[in-house]
Amino acid sequence: LGNRPNILSKKSLDKLFTPIAQANDVFNWNILPFKNGEVESSYCLGWRKLKLKSHSKSTLIFHSGYINGATAFVGIIPELKLGVVILANQSSRFPLKTGLNIWKSMIERYKL
Repeated sequence: LGNRPNILSKKSLDKLFTPIAQANDVFNWNILPFKNGEVESSYCLGWRKLKLKSHSKSTLIFHSGYINGATAFVGIIPELKLGVVILANQSSRFPLKTGLNIWKSMIERYKL
């Protein structure tokens, strides 16, 4: 997701990760590790993008998935060149909640 421009160009990534609509449903999930007013949320092409309003380099681009009996979280924090993948063979919010908490931990640790 950015380290192999011979596979996916920067131009393509920019297109994938450019917000196309606000996505305020995230504020109803009750699992964000920040207060609702602190977070901007938008949809991109197949991805959700979160960012703290008070931190210019606090982007999380992710997709969480669910099928009966399995859940997943795939996300990147571009500023840190960090990717996070969490897979679970259970129907739970664990992957999404853990992915969001890792994002918060990285913002605090690296003072993004």
